[in-house]
Amino acid sequence: MKITLPPDFPIVRLPAETELAIFMINKELKSRKSVLHLEEAGYAAPTPSYDFASVVLELIGFINPSENLCQWYNYLQDLYARTAEPADTYQTSQQAFNIYLDLMLIKRNMNQHITKMYPPVEIK
Repeated sequence: MKITLPPDFPIVRLPAETELAIFMINKELKSRKSVLHLEEAGYAAPTPSYDFASVVLELIGFINPSENLCQWYNYLQDLYARTAEPADTYQTSQQAFNIYLDLMLIKRNMNQHITKMYPPVEIK
């Protein structure tokens, strides 16, 4: 079924950094799923996979991401990789976007926590 949009329908384009971050999350998600399939098949040897944690976190806006934040990102990747189907590109893209949204929520919560600790000062 083809969907036709009205000519005045607004189309939103994501910023380049956001598209790149989601693309990298998507590729890492597919890689982790492949590694999980190999582990389930009995291959215990270390297999090469992507680790874009620090790059993705810096693209999203975390300056010098901590080790805990990188571990949490890897946990998210593992969690979503268990239900990902690499052949279903729509589902994998949707899961990559969900990971991106989870990271943005953490970033927003961290910013709110920092502004509570250090409220803005008015310069007179």
